[in-house]
Amino acid sequence: MDSQNIVGVIYQLGLGVKEDHSQAFFWFKQAAEQGDAPSQAEIAEMLLNGDGVAKNEQQALMWFQKSANQNHPKGLFGLADLYLSGKVVEQDEQKGFQLMKRAAEKKEPFAQYAVGFLYEKGIGTRQNRTVAKEWYGRSCDRGLKGGCQAYRKLNEQGF
Repeated sequence: MDSQNIVGVIYQLGLGVKEDHSQAFFWFKQAAEQGDAPSQAEIAEMLLNGDGVAKNEQQALMWFQKSANQNHPKGLFGLADLYLSGKVVEQDEQKGFQLMKRAAEKKEPFAQYAVGFLYEKGIGTRQNRTVAKEWYGRSCDRGLKGGCQAYRKLNEQGF
């Protein structure tokens, strides 16, 4: 399972081979079908965007759910994004926020930034700029420049 995921990454990034997203999808799917959460999130993303495979949003949703059910950060993030945007599923900002926060708690920097944004704007949760700044700071600590900028902005505003 891990080796299939690795082969998928090799083809996805073109590491020592010609970049081939169709081959990447094939290998990720082999691992995903055996329950590998990172591979499930990868094929969900590929299906959602039609990357190396025909676009299929319903299949993407299913694979994001499988990955999220295993608490994989990318699966949680992807599923949260679908609920927040109302893409593929009925929009549910509270559920989207809860899923995004679970991903953020797993130290996923983009999810940490997103949770900061959701707190800042009051989307899916009560607006709280002080807590937003904390989440932006966490994403900054993980190397996300946008998190650093958002942290500084709120800090300058007195939060």
